[in-house]
Amino acid sequence: MCQTSRRKRFKKTKKDLTVYKVMIVTDNIYDNGIYSKFQYFKYELNIEYNETLEEIKKYINSNSFFKHYINVGFHSYVNLEDAKSHCSGYGNRITECTIPKGSYVNYGRFCDKKSVVSNKIIINKVLN
Repeated sequence: MCQTSRRKRFKKTKKDLTVYKVMIVTDNIYDNGIYSKFQYFKYELNIEYNETLEEIKKYINSNSFFKHYINVGFHSYVNLEDAKSHCSGYGNRITECTIPKGSYVNYGRFCDKKSVVSNKIIINKVLN
């Protein structure tokens, strides 16, 4: 998932934010896990994952003053309906997540849907 944003700046959150990720959920005799759809990173429920803000900023690509591509960090949808619109495919499921208070976020778009990149995330539960 690659977010486009009008700003390179990240803002510090003043409260927990509820967001949604489309993940690949496996549940078979060979593997039982929750994986990010694009990087295939394995997550566990209720664990806070962190990425340094410096590492995220290092990989922001800009092609103009108003368009920045953010490839690194935890990418999520701002609302459930947008996540549902990108949930087709075998094994794809929507997860409800929390971006903890004090995290850094950048709002933008992914495939014309409202998205957010953060430096911290907690996967709370699988919704569907």
